[in-house]
Amino acid sequence: MPLNVHQAAVATLLPTIVARNPQAEVTAQARELRPFAWTLELAMNHLHQEIDIRTTYRRVLFDALFMMGIVKTGLGRTDTSIEWEGYLHDPGQMFCDTIDFDDYILDPACRRREQARFEGHRFRLPLERAKQIWDNAERLSPSYRAYGSQDSAETITGKREINEVEDYVEVVELWLPRENVVLTLPAHGQGTEPLAEVDWQGPERGPFEVLGFMPVSNNPIPLSPIAGWHDLAMFLNTICRKFRRQAEREKRILAYEDIAERDAENIREASDGDTLKVSSVDRLKEIMFGGAAADAQGVMSFLLNMFNYTSGNINLVGGLGADEPTLGQTALLAGRAGVRMRDMVDCMVDMAERVEEKLAWYLFHDPLIELPLVKRIPGSDVEIPVTFSPEEREGDFLDYNFKIAASSMAPRDPEEHFQKLQLLIQGYVLPTMQIAAAQGMVLDIGAIVKKVAKAMDIDDVDEFYRYASPEIAQAMMQVPVIGRPPARAPGQRQSVTVRPGAPRPQQGAGMGQGAGPGRQGQPRQAVTPQPARV
Repeated sequence: MPLNVHQAAVATLLPTIVARNPQAEVTAQARELRPFAWTLELAMNHLHQEIDIRTTYRRVLFDALFMMGIVKTGLGRTDTSIEWEGYLHDPGQMFCDTIDFDDYILDPACRRREQARFEGHRFRLPLERAKQIWDNAERLSPSYRAYGSQDSAETITGKREINEVEDYVEVVELWLPRENVVLTLPAHGQGTEPLAEVDWQGPERGPFEVLGFMPVSNNPIPLSPIAGWHDLAMFLNTICRKFRRQAEREKRILAYEDIAERDAENIREASDGDTLKVSSVDRLKEIMFGGAAADAQGVMSFLLNMFNYTSGNINLVGGLGADEPTLGQTALLAGRAGVRMRDMVDCMVDMAERVEEKLAWYLFHDPLIELPLVKRIPGSDVEIPVTFSPEEREGDFLDYNFKIAASSMAPRDPEEHFQKLQLLIQGYVLPTMQIAAAQGMVLDIGAIVKKVAKAMDIDDVDEFYRYASPEIAQAMMQVPVIGRPPARAPGQRQSVTVRPGAPRPQQGAGMGQGAGPGRQGQPRQAVTPQPARV
């Protein structure tokens, strides 16, 4: 695929929708529960960093663009100290992992996912680990996959041979929502007796969540965006490959008659810009064969524009430029592209909020958790150490609401952030200083400078300011601001330097004012003319 437009679209959408870790927002209607809601919010944001949830959400989004994003949320097993799932999966800690569509299992008879009789996935784990978990795991036999057979996504790298360090077995885990149990079954051909059957003790929605952008009637599998772009992308690359073959066949040759063989040889050996005498120019002729057709290039341009159209103007979303010439048309185009983008962002945020509620459920009901946190009081340097533990838990889980902060996962443009901050300070903060002073509030200049410096990516700005004695502060107030003339006390004479031949200032024209009458509606003050110093 010479023009991999799929990769270009995915590379644009991934950082546009999920660029950073989400910031949880926990609220409570009861006032007495709000302090613990803040503590639970800090614990959830700390958990995001611990399990690297940003990477999980980007993988889910990637899968949803091609098929369907699937997430599994749960609690790590505490019966072993072996972190076989990875170093980010600690025993007893919450996890949030993606499930590949190749391994996903869903009731094929259901029309909607919430109607499914069972939902689960298959996974592989070391044989020794399986024997530690289940007592009847002795009958499990190691499973080996033929890497390079292209039967699953993990074989895309083209591995032909692999030597695993230890034996692996394949098992299936199913959640049965009606029976409220979780079954663990051996792989196909290794018996029908379950390895384990336990009651489901977790959130009501179960361990799985899915992300899809285009629902299909009476079908639990959504329509992926790339499914609608694929045919156009293949057509585009077919024309592009044809254009390439035509360009590769293009050649220019010098044809000559038999009598002009010597002249043709001399022309071949001559350098660019040389002069050469030939017996007859008419017996020599340059001929071009092949070459890319001009209409093929036009078709490619048309298909590129059509792909940009069907993908929701991915060029504008990715900052690659708009096709409309005027500012108004570009703004209109950006608004239309924003409708699709906002819909995709809303779908992603809705899925993330459902996952956040499950993570919060595990945090809230964990009987052994003890997490030290720090509460920083806004507008001050006060820090209050707190501990998230079962002893500090207040109220019931249903008393709290869980949201994702708006635009917390979206990328932040430093220049745009600085402009918004500047607009806020100049348009709202400074004009309301007197109103704030009447209410007993003062403006913290140091905090404003730190915010602006952070937006401008400037460090060590705190070295610009330091606390001084009242005498030094009073003296610094008398220092004129750079770029402004010093203030003149009432009644103080003013000396003006006039260059030879330049007009002298008129009476009543002060420093920085133009000559002529005073302000309209105000009488001009009588000013005694003073001799100017030349």
